[in-house]
Amino acid sequence: MLGGTYTYRKPRLRPKGVSYPGARLSSRMSAAIWTVLGVWAVTVLGMRFYLGAKIDALESRMDAGFARVEARLDAVDARGWTP
Repeated sequence: MLGGTYTYRKPRLRPKGVSYPGARLSSRMSAAIWTVLGVWAVTVLGMRFYLGAKIDALESRMDAGFARVEARLDAVDARGWTP
């Protein structure tokens, strides 16, 4: 070994990133996770209701516009215009 020293490494019994049996999250970590999940859930529900209201408003505006166009076309048909 070219002048270096060799240290013995104990082999790992489980893959890296796997916790030991009985491992628990700290109460702070658990509280943080539940807080994030709560904020996320409220955000998703709020976006759903907000976008639903926007889509309903758009639908009513489109219906009103289509009604105006139909009224104009009916007026043209009533004059008896032919190409």
